[in-house]
Amino acid sequence: MYQAVQDVIRQAHGAPLSGDGAKALAATLRTSSPAVQAGFTAKEVTVLVADLRGFTSFSERYPPALVLEVLNEFLSEMSVVVARHGGRIEKFMGDSVMASFGLPDAHDDDALRAVTCALEMQLSLDALNDRRAAAKTPKLYMGIGVSSGSAMTGLLGSELYAEHAVIGDDVNIASRIEAVSLRGQVLISDKTYARCRDAVATGKPVSVYVKGKTQPITIHEVTGIPALKLEVRRKDMRASPRVQAKLPFTYYVVRNKVVASQPLQGVILDLGYHGAAASFDIEYPPHTEIKLSVNIPLIGSDANDVYARVIRTKRENGRYLSGLEFTSLSDEASTHIQQFVHYLLQTKQPE
Repeated sequence: MYQAVQDVIRQAHGAPLSGDGAKALAATLRTSSPAVQAGFTAKEVTVLVADLRGFTSFSERYPPALVLEVLNEFLSEMSVVVARHGGRIEKFMGDSVMASFGLPDAHDDDALRAVTCALEMQLSLDALNDRRAAAKTPKLYMGIGVSSGSAMTGLLGSELYAEHAVIGDDVNIASRIEAVSLRGQVLISDKTYARCRDAVATGKPVSVYVKGKTQPITIHEVTGIPALKLEVRRKDMRASPRVQAKLPFTYYVVRNKVVASQPLQGVILDLGYHGAAASFDIEYPPHTEIKLSVNIPLIGSDANDVYARVIRTKRENGRYLSGLEFTSLSDEASTHIQQFVHYLLQTKQPE
């Protein structure tokens, strides 16, 4: 098994995995075998869930062969990082990765291993983007959520098909946290923070409402691990010139990565390179995702298939004003928006 893992890593990266990484990955594969495991056991684990941002839009704009090539390279890179930190890949879910730390054997530093792994996954993705720059494919961005606690672990399925599963509320929390993370961001639960607080640098704790919870949960954004000289900052890039505008647009709500079929109408009131303030008839809570198309006046073109996420919402003059962050848009749409912003900035009359 060890040699088989090294062969796979060598094929994907041109060199075998050094240190104990390949042995850990081989152990993961062995302990996931239906012949080895049976029944469920309660374990203390830390779960990491990572998901690409805007990959749906990328897959719509590029040939399937290129999409699969990029996705395979991404998953391969992330698998190596997880193995290097003693984690176990539980499953790939399209363009997302779920990994556990503390299985099959627990360690005192499982939470710190998971957080360190998350930061290095973000850095590894940066390096992957740099390597793919010559191919002129869009940069990939990723959000990561990490949670610690009790879970049931074992085989799920039948003799026809079975797979290893990690089930529990804290597993769900990791997924929910990942869903609210922004590009380049690593968010951890309060339980994970309690297990590694002395080793990590974080921002101020934030309370958020997540699916399946009636009360808000506390999350922490990890910005680095000083002892390891690791530092990661989220890449939402909201700082840009902004102009006032009144641009009607058509949008579709995105739920569970599925774009709704019903078109709705909104109005952009304030526009920047990476986001906008928009007026809606409907109240959308933070983290709601939409897909929008807007005609850019003066440029004579449309910005289509722009994906955005609601950052905040307030009621104003009988409507709902929401701040939007663009999470994915084509280079053409980005150029048209910037040209429009530049034009209005240059033609703005002194007050």
